[in-house]
Amino acid sequence: MTFRCELSDNGKAESLQGYVKGVLFPIDSLPYKLSEKYRIITKLGYGGFSTVWLAIGIHKDNLGRWFAIKISQSTSADEQSQLKKEMKRLENKSSRIVPCIETFRIVSSYNAKQTHLCLVLKASGPSVKEYVSNKNPTFDQRRLIAINCTKALMDLHKQNIFLIDLSSGNFLMKIHSSDIRELSETQIEEKVGVCESKPVETQHASIKLPEYIPKRIYKSTPLYSLVGEELDIDVIDVVPHSSAPLGRTQAYSSPEVLEQKPSTIQSNIWGLGCLICEIMTLGELPFEDGHYVPSAQDDYFDEDEKGKIKYLSKVCHNPRKRHHTLDIDQAKDVAKFLGKIFVRDPASRPTAETILDCLKDPKFLGKKPSGSGKRKDSAVSLSPGPVKNSTSKTSSPPRYKTTKDVSHSKSRTIVVPNTFPTDTITLPDRKKSSNPAIQPKKGTATESTGTEQKERKNSRRGAESSEPSGARRKL
Repeated sequence: MTFRCELSDNGKAESLQGYVKGVLFPIDSLPYKLSEKYRIITKLGYGGFSTVWLAIGIHKDNLGRWFAIKISQSTSADEQSQLKKEMKRLENKSSRIVPCIETFRIVSSYNAKQTHLCLVLKASGPSVKEYVSNKNPTFDQRRLIAINCTKALMDLHKQNIFLIDLSSGNFLMKIHSSDIRELSETQIEEKVGVCESKPVETQHASIKLPEYIPKRIYKSTPLYSLVGEELDIDVIDVVPHSSAPLGRTQAYSSPEVLEQKPSTIQSNIWGLGCLICEIMTLGELPFEDGHYVPSAQDDYFDEDEKGKIKYLSKVCHNPRKRHHTLDIDQAKDVAKFLGKIFVRDPASRPTAETILDCLKDPKFLGKKPSGSGKRKDSAVSLSPGPVKNSTSKTSSPPRYKTTKDVSHSKSRTIVVPNTFPTDTITLPDRKKSSNPAIQPKKGTATESTGTEQKERKNSRRGAESSEPSGARRKL
């Protein structure tokens, strides 16, 4: 039997296949009473194995409080208990992780012997992916979002926590509890608007929908209006909480993860580079445009240094696009910046801390001065260094020195961060530095030989499938 829904077919809602297979729980009428404690008001988001809803407490213990409820595929009782312990342990280590308030189960409509796991979470705003795609933040706002995402990841890394599946869907725009606590159902509806929905149709109108297929599919209505000006970030899905096969979003996956190696802090840094690119360009990902991700990465690594910068510059400033979110100089700076992150050797990638130093530097990605044709502040020094297994060491504030700007014939003095004793690179630099501290160490493996590249390509073929890359596939 074939089912169709306009929202699902257009990629604006979850796939109906999730309901056909019994993975998703059907909610086809709002408001919807869930257990004896919650009333679902609107839909916040969805994924391949779950849907997320905004609910208000209706029990005496939580009356009038707002929550996000994630309904996912079933897990065993033992797995649920272990999940709660692990989530609580990580939440105690980092305030960046969205806290889980409670978990409970509901009976599946697909099979009465099966259940769905419900996670009651603190209410948060839209994902970074949704926010940058739909709100078109200004340049300064994008930069602030990138800074806050990097801060969030840095805080996790300092506690030796890393994301198994890092993507822009796992970083949420924070809303303050005080901003939503006093709002009534009517006020929430006024702020988020009516939750749009479309009917689910069958091939023939006479065919009745089974109980496990919802009569209507709802479009997500994230809490955009409650996002604060500080554009702070929460993180979700640090712990897998589904019996579904563990997946990783390919568009953000590092080469070693695509080779089926486990996620690490270093692979998170690669994903962070993809995330920053997506934020600054309002949606462009470096290794997804028209290619399978492993093939696109191979094409990138086949280039020399100039070719890599050209590749990334086109991603950041594509003349075929209707509008440019970065000017040519900014695109080149971002490309050089990303080029230092997108290296094959995980140990040679910068830390989140040093990426943060770069993003916060006022000379990096500076706006063009008004009335001038070209930026005069394009030479920027920053200090990403090799990632260590633990980044719990407290960072020391950057030291500063004055230096002469070598990008113009007329000498002028600018302020740049001083180099750190161990973690040092320069980007983007218009002229090769003579400082030996920022040159690659002799004997360090940077790019592999042709034979090694062939072996890697062969080992990564299994990661590709016939599905188009634009779907941001899971491994």
